[in-house]
Amino acid sequence: MTKAISKIQQLYVFLIPLSIILFSVFLAQSQQYLQNPSVLSTGIIADLLITVPFVYAVLIWKRDIPKFTILSMFVICLLIANVIIPENQQQILNPLTSWLVPIIEITVFSIVAFKVYQINRSLKDQKLEDIHFYDKIAMACNEALPAKISTLMATEISVIYTLIFGWKKNTLKENEFSNYKKSGIQLVLSVLIFLIIMETVAFHLLLMKWNPLVAWIIFGLSLYTCVQVFAMALSLKHHPVFLNKESKTLTLNYGFFSKAIIPFHLIDSIEMSAKTLTKDFKSFSPVDMLDSHNLIIHFKEEFEFHGFYGIKKKCKSLGIYIDEKQAFFEELLEGIQGTEILEDREMEMKN
Repeated sequence: MTKAISKIQQLYVFLIPLSIILFSVFLAQSQQYLQNPSVLSTGIIADLLITVPFVYAVLIWKRDIPKFTILSMFVICLLIANVIIPENQQQILNPLTSWLVPIIEITVFSIVAFKVYQINRSLKDQKLEDIHFYDKIAMACNEALPAKISTLMATEISVIYTLIFGWKKNTLKENEFSNYKKSGIQLVLSVLIFLIIMETVAFHLLLMKWNPLVAWIIFGLSLYTCVQVFAMALSLKHHPVFLNKESKTLTLNYGFFSKAIIPFHLIDSIEMSAKTLTKDFKSFSPVDMLDSHNLIIHFKEEFEFHGFYGIKKKCKSLGIYIDEKQAFFEELLEGIQGTEILEDREMEMKN
């Protein structure tokens, strides 16, 4: 009964602001609005940009909902206001949009930057400076932003960072393994970028004759896709696979686009194979249709890992590529067997 009441209360948090938003949208389409657009536009803008965020803030203030979502609610209301209010009635709205959006963007990046600084300080105190930039950004965004936005923001910042600093060489450390040198994935991604550019240019010229706006939107999206793919290719060398024998975990990375931390005790077996299984199988590569694997990890139970933009994937068997697969296979097998021996000893001591 208590859980049911709690769910109803959480529903009110969103239903009340939503009802105000829906009423504003309905009012902007009504006959009354057409008769007196100037006054009602001011009232609708005030409701959306002041009343809704304020009511939402009051409703969530003592609840376990991030306070940062108040800013998200304000941005959503600002976008809605720009859509429903006619351009000739946006005299109040235009200055707010011009000034507030950049201020919000600067505020968000400032908060994330400050969180990164704090995390850096904390990691130095713990002597953990070797943690990758993406992981630091991900931690900062998780602390500063709502869960669904944090992964998106961390990925976008990492793309920019990689394009600027991803050209540096990276030397593998002990228990680190590369996963891109022998697979040919960098060549595949280079060809993919070339094909996207060629197709985009040809398609753009055709669309320009029909609708220039659509042509430029598609051109922009295609160009951004090329940037993402290029950043992925650059990031591969900076995010190697890591066997941590102290914590008994295997950390899989595919640049900063896929990540999995696998405890040794969850691994049932590992085989050197390039076959593609049909049941409960996933490829760790975010471009699995273009990539290959030479090892398959089988789990004792269903395992969940993070793919492109933090999308969660589940599997019972996971295909991965490792350049030095024999050395990796032996190291991982040794770690798994060591964990099983410890588990057996713990069971014997309990019995």
